[in-house]
Amino acid sequence: MNPQVPKIKCGFILLARKLQESVIMDKPPLYIKLWNWILLQACFKDHGDLRRGQFFTSLRDMQKAMAYKVGYRTVKPTIKEIRGVMKFLTKSSMVVTMKVTHGMIVTVCNYDYYQNMKNYEKHNEGRAKGHTEGTIPRKKGIKKENIYPTDFLLFWDAYPRKVGKGTALKAWNSNSRPSIDAILSAIEKQKKSQQWQEIKFIPHPATWLNGRRWDDEVPEVKKTGWS
Repeated sequence: MNPQVPKIKCGFILLARKLQESVIMDKPPLYIKLWNWILLQACFKDHGDLRRGQFFTSLRDMQKAMAYKVGYRTVKPTIKEIRGVMKFLTKSSMVVTMKVTHGMIVTVCNYDYYQNMKNYEKHNEGRAKGHTEGTIPRKKGIKKENIYPTDFLLFWDAYPRKVGKGTALKAWNSNSRPSIDAILSAIEKQKKSQQWQEIKFIPHPATWLNGRRWDDEVPEVKKTGWS
């Protein structure tokens, strides 16, 4: 009888094989190191004021975490380099940041989707084609304008009026927005509103995004009859 295998402390994260096809792999090593660190720092479940997939940090914390040894010498990336990586991750729809006192709250986009084993094919099926975490594939011959970020596709699938997909993508890329979880939650609430019961009264997706309509207060649907 085999001895009981000791449990590994501190839990784990899932890393999609599709990451190998992401443009982040063409970047300097700092990019993938910081991305992995972000995944390791994100809350696995809601904790205090932080939601699942979020954590509090600062540029200085990131700089310290990205330090490495060359002999006895410690080498740190500059704050400018850290900002550059975060700008890339934000533009690629991999993270969303929100400034707060003494730092920022980082939200990993699509955290629930990529950190759920049920969403993966069997591990022995090898690498799957496609892009990861909203980034653009490295595969040649694919036009950038035809690539839709993963979180945008989640938004598009949830939005009940599917018109003007290209225009909606432009609005998605040109506007700051909360996490995809917050957007999906807002859509679900607005689907229950009186206005959204008829398709003609539902705003076009681009209009909804440009108007930051996720912040709308949704009135309760009036009950009729004796119920």
